[in-house]
Amino acid sequence: MRTKMTILISYILTILFVGCEKNESKVAQQALIDIGVLVHYVDNDGTDLLDSSKVDSYKSSGMRLYFMAYGNKVEVPFNSMLDMPRGFKVEKSERNGSYVVNTLIYCGDTTNLINNAVNTVNSVTYLQLDEKVTDTIKCEIRRRGSVYMEVQKLWYNGELKWSLESNTPREITIEK
Repeated sequence: MRTKMTILISYILTILFVGCEKNESKVAQQALIDIGVLVHYVDNDGTDLLDSSKVDSYKSSGMRLYFMAYGNKVEVPFNSMLDMPRGFKVEKSERNGSYVVNTLIYCGDTTNLINNAVNTVNSVTYLQLDEKVTDTIKCEIRRRGSVYMEVQKLWYNGELKWSLESNTPREITIEK
């Protein structure tokens, strides 16, 4: 009986160790990517242009998010399973109570970052606010360590608006 119990325990432990080893290697291959930005929109008087109670505000139903893929501008597809089904959402800022567009930044092809072939990639994301206004968000994304990637610098319509060196949240204000 003792021999059968020893074999059974050895078998269970072997399965656990092999299972854990495989899971750990999968985790090590996955990348952690820090890719969000909060954007406030105000007019020249400081009025919140995302407040839907205002007549001339930008409406989230008219907004779209695009990215560049192999030289083509591609719309982020709708996915109802995500917190941000279109890659963005309009919400109240925890910092000051105004409305912001919480948007994801397209990371480009991060394969070379993950495989340690390069340390930095540049990305382009387009945020269409309405039928007439589409803005460009460019980012420099850098690998830090073996599996963590983060935005280093962010340009909005060609103007540097944020850098990691500033030690501030990635939250910018754009005057329209």
